[in-house]
Amino acid sequence: METGLGGRRRARRLLRAVLVTAAVASVTAPAAVAAGPRFAPGLHHDAAELPKDPLDLRAAAFGQVGTQLSLTLRTWRAWPARGAPDDSLCVTLLADRPVGQMCVAANAARKPSVRFRRARSGGTGYWRLRTVRAAAVERSGRTLRALVYPRALGLRPGALRWFVRSRWSKAACSARRCVDRLPNAGALPLQVSVYGAPRCFGAAARVGGDGCVNPALRRFVTPAPSDAELMPDLPCHPQHLRRYAPVVPCSFGAGFASGAPRLALIGDSHAMSFRATVEVASDALGLKAVSLATAGCGFGLEVAQGRRPVSEHCRSHTEQVLHWLRDHPSIDIAVLTSSAIQGYTEDGLARLWSRIPASVKRVYVVVDVPRVSFKTAGCVQSVRNRHAVSAGACALPRDEQTLPADPAPGAVAQSGPRVHLIDLTPYFCDSAHCFPVIGGAYVYRDTNHMNTVFAATLGRYLLEGMGVTP
Repeated sequence: METGLGGRRRARRLLRAVLVTAAVASVTAPAAVAAGPRFAPGLHHDAAELPKDPLDLRAAAFGQVGTQLSLTLRTWRAWPARGAPDDSLCVTLLADRPVGQMCVAANAARKPSVRFRRARSGGTGYWRLRTVRAAAVERSGRTLRALVYPRALGLRPGALRWFVRSRWSKAACSARRCVDRLPNAGALPLQVSVYGAPRCFGAAARVGGDGCVNPALRRFVTPAPSDAELMPDLPCHPQHLRRYAPVVPCSFGAGFASGAPRLALIGDSHAMSFRATVEVASDALGLKAVSLATAGCGFGLEVAQGRRPVSEHCRSHTEQVLHWLRDHPSIDIAVLTSSAIQGYTEDGLARLWSRIPASVKRVYVVVDVPRVSFKTAGCVQSVRNRHAVSAGACALPRDEQTLPADPAPGAVAQSGPRVHLIDLTPYFCDSAHCFPVIGGAYVYRDTNHMNTVFAATLGRYLLEGMGVTP
């Protein structure tokens, strides 16, 4: 066990990495990053209209953070989990007409739960409230916080409006009207998207010919390189099944979805670092996903002459991935990505992909990410420490070292119509340079793997490459 000053420093760095991952990458808490642009929706305040009544609304915030909608409600007193069954806090969603209502109320165990009811067509009321799958809700004093996936509510990307109304029993009410509303009239804007983040954050900064510029991100860098190097890949829940060894399938993606997984992510450690990207796409599509990736073992069997042959362990891994796919015909989408320098041949990859079972209707092959030098992290850390302009800082030339030859495009050209190429290089590079900081997000964990913060911002562009509309 590491002890002394060095051990304590490493522990502090690990804690910082975990906090950054929670706040920015997986966005599991509706909290703003300490400095720089706002990652959490803004708080709207309300006057004390019914003083001393427990559910008199004092503040509310509602907006998208990452792949989830984040709701924060603050009342005059703590929300009474043991109150009457009708006590509730409900957000009404509107477009041209009512869309639905999301309510926080006590469940049978007297704990807060999230339920939703869709509006009937023609604006004639609502259907019955149903529990929202994979919703998280917590209570802290006078504040309730809830996180829900838009797709779990049946919401698609687009503009909506909202207001919140509280209702509580007359026994706890000092006035005849035991209802409060925020705002008192009208509704507040809500933008539902594939991934919610500050404007132009991460890969979004590279969209369009002139890019996207947010002045608040000009001198911003998150995560710090020293934190990024300690970040794990996006969490995945392993399924230890001996019959597929050495493959250890693990589940991720839309936890709110029912049924079997429909998407498989296949490859080596580069696929594992791409999991945060696929997670965003899976959540938007409402698909469960499974990772069939192992560090050091790309999905390939044949290498170029003079290259080290594929190890027996990795050959077995590739064959067992095919075995797993044959046994799981629910998988109809496969996403493949591997390190470009594994030495695989174009012909060999095309032949291997032809063995993917026909139940997989679409195979998307993602070009490997650019590489940076061992000096890049130190350069970016210096930029961050000096609070210097991060846009374009520490750029590397777009050459064969940064973008080594990848056999994927040539192999796709030899494959059938179900195999498609997705090249996300334009979100890393322009015609002359590749960038380690993009839209305020540091891209890497080391020299050739993305961290989860930047990888998540690629999710919507993976969807575009797949030609899929959430």
